[in-house]
This record gives sequence, structure tokens and C-alpha cells, in this order.
Amino acid sequence: MSRFNKMLRVLCALSFLLLLLPLVILGIVLIWIETRDRCLFKQIRVGKNLRPFTIYKLKTMIDRKKTGQNDLFVDKEKYTTKSGRLLRMSKIDEIPQLWNIIKGDMDFIGPRPIREPLHNFYMKNIPNFERRYQTLPGLTGISQIVDPENTDRSLGLTCDCYYINNKSVKLDIQIIVSTGIYLMYSLSHEIYKWTTARWLRRVNADNLQQ
Repeated sequence: MSRFNKMLRVLCALSFLLLLLPLVILGIVLIWIETRDRCLFKQIRVGKNLRPFTIYKLKTMIDRKKTGQNDLFVDKEKYTTKSGRLLRMSKIDEIPQLWNIIKGDMDFIGPRPIREPLHNFYMKNIPNFERRYQTLPGLTGISQIVDPENTDRSLGLTCDCYYINNKSVKLDIQIIVSTGIYLMYSLSHEIYKWTTARWLRRVNADNLQQ
């Protein structure tokens, strides 16, 4: 990547971080009100050329030590906090990763950055998994859109390899547009579920009173 592209990436990430800072502050306030615990989540992930780095996110789950779960697979839905559900739905929890882009650990678009234990597991069980590390991990990407919950890593690897083999400005624009569509769908779907649940509670409460 040219020096100009790196500078452009850093300037864009810094601009977005400053622009979205109020949402980060709102997220921190929501987390603190609910949990009275640390609001920033840090974890080692595996990046380009297998280089480990520390990723930053807003905390959306209770501490892993409190779950008593296997280090590889955790029931995210069960251990996600109320504020965490809102932050995950709106993707506000991902905003601190802009700092990773500024540092050069990540890019806006690329493969999903995964935890070291999962990396070790997939390297042993999925052929050619190391191919995904030929480029920087991304804030969004094809696999993040196609499989948001990361349930099928073989599919994720296929998406990552397709991006690596066909990387271009045109493809990046298509991914950004698709990410925007996914976010709008995700938000509208969650709002619909919330509205439906409220109506059901009102209807059931009214029936009980009669």
C-alpha cells in the first residue's frame, strides 16, 4: 500500500472517530449505568501476516471469567448485557476499532479479526485458513455481511479469499454500500421486534385485567 493510501486511511479513520465520538460517550454512559464496570473491551486478535494486535471495542458482554464457558465458543446472546444488545445492534461497539485503523492494525474493509484461540483451532481444522492473513483485517467485509455472527468459518474463509483475490476500489464501494444496507435492515428488524414485544405485553396485560 502506498504512503498516500495509508495517510488517507488514517485521516478518514481519525475524522470518523471524532465525528462518532458522541456515540462512543453515549455507549460508555449506558455501559456504566448498567454494569458499573469497565467500559472498554481489549483483546488480542490475529492480524496480517499472523501478527497479533490488541483490538478495542465497547464492552457488550459480562467478563468471560464469569461465564464458565469454553474459551472457544461462548453463547453471546446469553451473556450479552442489555446495553450491549443495543450497542451491538447499532454497531456502536465497533467504533473504537477506528483507533486500530489509525494504528495500522486494521483497515476499513478486510477479513474479520479473530481471537487467538479460535485462530489456532481453525488453522488446525480448516485447510488453507492462513490465506485470510494476506491482508489487513477489516471493520467490515464480505464475511461480516454474509455471516454476521461468524457461525460458519468455512464460508467466512471463502468470502475472505474472494475479497483478497478480487480486491479493488469498485469492490470496496460495493461492500460499503452492502454494509449500509445491512445496518439499516438490522436496525429496522430490531426496532420491529422491540415494538412487537411492547404490543404483546400491553395486550397480555389488558387481558389479565379483564
